[in-house]
Amino acid sequence: MSIIVSYFTNNGEILDTNEDSLLINDQVISGTSMRFPKTEISADYPFHLFCIADGIGGHLFGGIAGKMVLEYMKKKRQFIQNQDDVIKTIYEAKISLNEFISKNPNYYNFGSTIAGILIDETKCIFFNSGDSRIYTLNCGFFKRITHDHSLVEALYSQRYITEDEMRTHPQKNVITSAIMGDLSLERPEVFIEEFILQGDDILFICSDGIWETLSLDDIEEIYNTNGFNGFSKGIFDACMKGKARDNISMIAICNHSKEVSSL
Repeated sequence: MSIIVSYFTNNGEILDTNEDSLLINDQVISGTSMRFPKTEISADYPFHLFCIADGIGGHLFGGIAGKMVLEYMKKKRQFIQNQDDVIKTIYEAKISLNEFISKNPNYYNFGSTIAGILIDETKCIFFNSGDSRIYTLNCGFFKRITHDHSLVEALYSQRYITEDEMRTHPQKNVITSAIMGDLSLERPEVFIEEFILQGDDILFICSDGIWETLSLDDIEEIYNTNGFNGFSKGIFDACMKGKARDNISMIAICNHSKEVSSL
């Protein structure tokens, strides 16, 4: 199965540092601000794993946590094949953060969100903890698959606010679950679902810096105008034009063979 992946991570227009990290199968990308998206054909793995981690815990500490979480996911990648494996590995990543802060107490309560997709020949498993998101494209429309672990998600679920109002709510950054190094044994809350993979599926992972800057209508318009090959660049340019106040990161995934010849 041919997997085409396009991705970037960037400081955004306001912040000087980037606490987002990416996992592209065996590659962790962290501590950098990419000036342009990168598009590549992913290697022929039995299982593909793509993740975004958004660090929590203040200047630099969150970025370290996010990198550590994705390094752990990378280390265990060959053993992650089903939903139970995903949840087990996320909890083990939390334990690894706890072990780190037991020796480095200044990092106490650092942590990271995670959103990721595990793909094999027939199915994909979507998962997240925190407020990084996953969308799928169907008939030109993006649909959010994951549920945020956040205050505004709770308000939205109870119909106090609309999904669009989540983007501008003054408490939009209040997270209710993530992978935290806090010495507790509490397991992170994880949203996880399995889907049958269709031949023309487009999958889209993003950190909150993107969905807070761009509405779902904006994202759909960018895709429908540019297609898959110009999608990442379109998102990047729109976020910069929109003065993204947070770090911005995305991974777009396509397994449609007709896209390969046009790269």
